[in-house]
Amino acid sequence: MTLTAAAGSADTGWPAGTSAATRRGAAPTRTAVEMAYGRRAVAAVAGDLGALAVSCDAPMTARPAWSLAISEATPLVRPWAVLARDAAGMLVGAVLLLDHIQDPRAVLTTLAGTDGGHRGAILTNDTTVALTLGDAVRDALDAQSSPATAVLGPLPAGSPVVHAFSAGLSGSTQDAAAAVPVIRRDAGTEPDDFLASGMRRSLRKAANRLAADGRSARTRFTNDAVEIISQLAELEQVHRHRDHVHGRISDLDDAVRHGAWRRRVQNLTDLGLLELAILDIDGELAAYTLGVVDGSAYRLLEGRFVTDWARYSPGRLLEIAVVERVLADEALTTFDWMTAVAPESLLGQNDSDPMVLVQLG
Repeated sequence: MTLTAAAGSADTGWPAGTSAATRRGAAPTRTAVEMAYGRRAVAAVAGDLGALAVSCDAPMTARPAWSLAISEATPLVRPWAVLARDAAGMLVGAVLLLDHIQDPRAVLTTLAGTDGGHRGAILTNDTTVALTLGDAVRDALDAQSSPATAVLGPLPAGSPVVHAFSAGLSGSTQDAAAAVPVIRRDAGTEPDDFLASGMRRSLRKAANRLAADGRSARTRFTNDAVEIISQLAELEQVHRHRDHVHGRISDLDDAVRHGAWRRRVQNLTDLGLLELAILDIDGELAAYTLGVVDGSAYRLLEGRFVTDWARYSPGRLLEIAVVERVLADEALTTFDWMTAVAPESLLGQNDSDPMVLVQLG
């Protein structure tokens, strides 16, 4: 299915409430909008989507290697994409979406990659293209047999692209979402001013206990694919056990989320993007984190520690080692905690990124 929608001047966006008919007839420049439905169709353009995400400086979670993992793990999540091409056929914008179809009478549409509260993105740098994408998404949702319900985000608050997309998705609202905490190199005056005084004491206490007990701690980092994949089973065990100790069901207990976790680790490892950091105590795994270098940001995807080593706060010791390593790298400006989940339990932060949800129905 191919639609043709007009885009306005690259310097101006359409005001909210402007009709689709007006937008389509008001500008000479035309943008072809293609709809790709289903795994096979979306997989065929995954390479282009990934390249577009990189060119837009979108977070890694907006790239197919991450965002399509859930739909690959279950037939009850159906991917589809809206693609905008210029007159030369160049991909200049896209939105990658997921339909959750457990109940065909009440399909929920979400932005691919945002499960678990991770950042999403509208893949374009052009507000007029973003408005066209929003309009096309609205048309596609209206064509569904079930009522249109969409929860798209978290997305960056204050973004002209997000605002234009929301204007095109007529009837939608932008609602505030929890901000994502970060540590920025230029947000403070001291190298470790992101640490609260209580956290400083906890780190000192952990180091003192290691020394008093004669323990040897070692931190190591790797992005070697063979090494990471060889340790997956152990990482899964640690992940599950920590969740269970907290009295909650682990995301890895669910077959779909476990499948998505495995696919993401594999995909990011294959691309050479995933970094595994490990803290060993006396030669045994005590804590791990998984992260990616994404442009000028280091994004922490997850971290867990082995309960048997809790006396030494190995998770905190590893996190501070990872953060200090990031801040020592002149090519990196931001350490990103990735989601707004439990910010009160974080090692620290000195800034945050405000987020919104674009919602319909």
